[in-house]
Amino acid sequence: MAKYLKITTRGEVLTIDTGDKYANLEFLYSQTMSKTIEVVRLNGATMWLDEEGKLRGRDVNTIATDLYEQTYGPYDLIVGDVILTADEDENGNLLGFSDEQIEEIANKVLVP
Repeated sequence: MAKYLKITTRGEVLTIDTGDKYANLEFLYSQTMSKTIEVVRLNGATMWLDEEGKLRGRDVNTIATDLYEQTYGPYDLIVGDVILTADEDENGNLLGFSDEQIEEIANKVLVP
């Protein structure tokens, strides 16, 4: 039902279908391997990451860092695996991406 993107520190961009209409915090915790989640608003998407990733020594996520820089400039490094969701609806539910949106994001981040 709802499709999200997981970007790993190994450079993988994976589509995850939760099988539910919306993602929840337990899903985010399991995918980022953290109970402390930071939210970064991007242009047309929301990035969810381990808020304490740098303190925990997580590896740099170059693809996620590139996405961050497209919105904010070269001011930070993103570490650890991240989840991308579409923006939230008016009730705060985490919306998934359409297949077209996933293709658009994948083309943006997988450019050689």
